[in-house]
Amino acid sequence: MTECPDKAKAAAEKCGLEVTWGKDHLGKEKYMMTKFHISAFEYAPNLDRNIMYSSIADHHMWFDSWPGV
Repeated sequence: MTECPDKAKAAAEKCGLEVTWGKDHLGKEKYMMTKFHISAFEYAPNLDRNIMYSSIADHHMWFDSWPGV
Protein backbone atom coordinates (compact mmCIF):
# COMPACT_ATOMS: atom_id res chain seq x y z
CA MET A 1 0.00 0.00 0.00
CA THR A 2 2.99 2.29 -0.52
CA GLU A 3 5.65 3.15 -3.08
CA CYS A 4 8.11 4.16 -0.32
CA PRO A 5 10.72 1.42 0.33
CA ASP A 6 11.26 2.55 3.92
CA LYS A 7 7.55 2.39 4.73
CA ALA A 8 7.22 -0.99 3.03
CA LYS A 9 10.18 -2.35 5.00
CA ALA A 10 8.81 -1.00 8.28
CA ALA A 11 5.38 -2.56 7.61
CA ALA A 12 6.94 -5.94 6.75
CA GLU A 13 9.17 -5.92 9.84
CA LYS A 14 6.19 -5.01 12.02
CA CYS A 15 4.62 -8.29 10.85
CA GLY A 16 7.74 -10.23 11.86
CA LEU A 17 9.22 -10.58 8.38
CA GLU A 18 12.96 -10.33 7.68
CA VAL A 19 13.59 -7.92 4.78
CA THR A 20 16.41 -7.83 2.23
CA TRP A 21 16.56 -6.04 -1.09
CA GLY A 22 17.12 -7.74 -4.46
CA LYS A 23 19.14 -5.98 -7.13
CA ASP A 24 18.68 -5.68 -10.87
CA HIS A 25 21.41 -6.43 -13.44
CA LEU A 26 22.92 -2.96 -12.87
CA GLY A 27 23.23 -3.46 -9.11
CA LYS A 28 20.38 -1.09 -8.26
CA GLU A 29 18.09 -2.17 -5.43
CA LYS A 30 14.93 -3.15 -7.21
CA TYR A 31 12.64 -5.35 -5.13
CA MET A 32 11.92 -6.36 -1.55
CA MET A 33 12.43 -9.99 -0.52
CA THR A 34 11.00 -11.29 2.75
CA LYS A 35 11.58 -14.31 4.97
CA PHE A 36 9.40 -15.63 7.77
CA HIS A 37 10.79 -18.16 10.23
CA ILE A 38 8.63 -20.35 12.42
CA SER A 39 9.19 -23.57 14.31
CA ALA A 40 8.22 -26.77 12.51
CA PHE A 41 7.78 -28.52 15.85
CA GLU A 42 4.68 -28.83 17.96
CA TYR A 43 4.20 -30.27 21.42
CA ALA A 44 2.28 -33.57 21.38
CA PRO A 45 0.83 -34.08 24.89
CA ASN A 46 0.03 -37.77 24.29
CA LEU A 47 3.75 -38.37 23.55
CA ASP A 48 4.98 -35.74 26.04
CA ARG A 49 7.48 -34.40 23.53
CA ASN A 50 7.90 -32.02 20.63
CA ILE A 51 7.58 -33.53 17.17
CA MET A 52 8.13 -32.20 13.68
CA TYR A 53 4.61 -31.94 12.34
CA SER A 54 5.03 -30.49 8.86
CA SER A 55 7.31 -29.00 6.29
CA ILE A 56 5.55 -25.77 5.35
CA ALA A 57 7.43 -25.53 2.05
CA ASP A 58 5.52 -28.60 0.86
CA HIS A 59 2.18 -27.50 2.27
CA HIS A 60 -0.69 -25.77 0.42
CA MET A 61 -0.69 -23.09 3.14
CA TRP A 62 2.83 -21.92 2.15
CA PHE A 63 1.99 -18.20 1.95
CA ASP A 64 -1.45 -18.18 3.58
CA SER A 65 -0.11 -18.24 7.13
CA TRP A 66 2.48 -15.44 6.71
CA PRO A 67 1.56 -12.33 8.69
CA GLY A 68 0.06 -9.66 6.49
CA VAL A 69 -0.12 -11.83 3.38
